[in-house]
Amino acid sequence: MKVKVLSLLLALVMILGLVAACDGNATTTTTPGTTETTAGDSFASYTFAHNLWGSGAYPLEIIAKEAKTELAVFGCELDVADNQFTVDKVVTDLQAQLAKDVDGVQFFGVAPTMFASVAQLCNEAKTPFVLYDKIPQTEEIFAAVKNSEYFVGAISAEEYAAGVGMAEAALADGCSKAILVRAAVGDYSHDERERGFTETFVAGGGEVLGTTNCADPSEAVTKSNDLITAYPEADCLYGLGGDFVVGAINAIKSRNDDSSNLKLYATDISPDLAQALIDGELNGVNGGQWVAGAIANTLLINYLDGHPILDEDGNPPVFENLQMVNLAIEDAQAFIDMMKENKSPISDDEYKSLTYRYNPDVSYQTISDFLANYPDTFLAKIQ
Repeated sequence: MKVKVLSLLLALVMILGLVAACDGNATTTTTPGTTETTAGDSFASYTFAHNLWGSGAYPLEIIAKEAKTELAVFGCELDVADNQFTVDKVVTDLQAQLAKDVDGVQFFGVAPTMFASVAQLCNEAKTPFVLYDKIPQTEEIFAAVKNSEYFVGAISAEEYAAGVGMAEAALADGCSKAILVRAAVGDYSHDERERGFTETFVAGGGEVLGTTNCADPSEAVTKSNDLITAYPEADCLYGLGGDFVVGAINAIKSRNDDSSNLKLYATDISPDLAQALIDGELNGVNGGQWVAGAIANTLLINYLDGHPILDEDGNPPVFENLQMVNLAIEDAQAFIDMMKENKSPISDDEYKSLTYRYNPDVSYQTISDFLANYPDTFLAKIQ
């Protein structure tokens, strides 16, 4: 009798096991960095640290906003620290974020000295990290990053090409004497944009009369005023960042002289600059590169899911081919409307296509091609 009861119990256990295996909501226990095995398309959730160099600056805040929106698609979260435009806070803020046991770090490095410190902190915490938008300008500095076993990759826009594009636009408009308003020296993005603009403008017969550097966007009005006063013969102004050209526009509005005839160009598309384009206050603008942080997140997700993206040599990839978008005046209102509706220039499915969890064929080439074709992706949303 006891044998029969035992047999029945064993049979019942086996049946219950089969039922559980067929249950679409069943899950298995996973360790961090692995995908949950479910029939309900459920994956591991991660939290990434993000450093916002300074709040109140649209070109910076839109990066964090886009990254948050994109991570929600994957059931992940972004932990944002406001560095308040202070170099020392970058390290202390990241230390506090790492103490929370974040799963990964996406880093925005403004000063060259930051990169080695961040790499060391991530090494000590054994936390994977990516760079986005800004990368070290010398191989010596980059070596400290690339030598880290926790470096997952980097995504950077073609900053030099952005400056080239605005120089070409200014030359086409008949400009020959330029002045530049930008962030502090050492900012990789602005250094490259200035180099691209200057070399192209000079090669085209133009002259760069002077440049002013701002510690943060709050200085843009005063320093633009001073620059315009110093070079009254200038016929165009290039704002190397969106907030800096907004400062220049406001400076010109406060003046009562011929500076209103200056042709203005900018890098960093924003709703304000799109409106300035419509209103005739701005003659040309390119940008849209705020998606760099969100795309860098896909490198972290792939790494933590156990499918790291590697370049042709088997190393963490350094992508520098995110193409910027030239915003034409006829597309400006559609762009403003897209941003008012909190829409992204990259769809959920397009973001998913960059991850192994949704696209088992994703590769280095997949992401490289996506970055190169980004203007088409962007413009398809507003045309």
